[in-house]
Amino acid sequence: MEGIITYFQSLSAAGFAATAISYGPGRMGFGLFVPEFRSAFSMSTTAVGFVSSLGFLGFFAGLLIAQALLTRRGPKAPVLSGMIAATAGMAIVALAPTATILAVGVFLAASSAGFAWTPFNDAVHRKVCDVNRPTALSQISTGTSIGVVGAGLAALVMVLTGLSWRVFWMVFAAAGAVALIANQAALR
Repeated sequence: MEGIITYFQSLSAAGFAATAISYGPGRMGFGLFVPEFRSAFSMSTTAVGFVSSLGFLGFFAGLLIAQALLTRRGPKAPVLSGMIAATAGMAIVALAPTATILAVGVFLAASSAGFAWTPFNDAVHRKVCDVNRPTALSQISTGTSIGVVGAGLAALVMVLTGLSWRVFWMVFAAAGAVALIANQAALR
């Protein structure tokens, strides 16, 4: 049947979007924009290291929470929680008036990566037939590299054009909201 999107296709696309947002700007974005953050918030090297560490702590917390949610409620709950964390975290970064608020945003945004992979692996094993599983998992995990490249290109465009880093983080937040909506629809 042409024109009908299968569960395999919608799950693969939604997983791709979730991993692209969460692993790209969510997990790697802070490091790519550090020079701008240092300037905007007068951050010392120690402060940069602390905020970066909070990002990794957020990732770890996301992993733990995702596993607990996955066990109790299935894959939809952790994925949607991660997309909410990504969207909110990136919006907080974009609007941050202080380094402390920036750190909260980085923590939330980075936690989204902890929520992303395991639930999709579970969903694929539950809902996609054996022959399509490797392809679905490959398409979902490809989101990671595309997301990192996209975040890197955004940082490069910022440097080349002089646009504010806040614009890019609002775009990241909007992309997170789109991924949230796509995952809400796909993980039914």
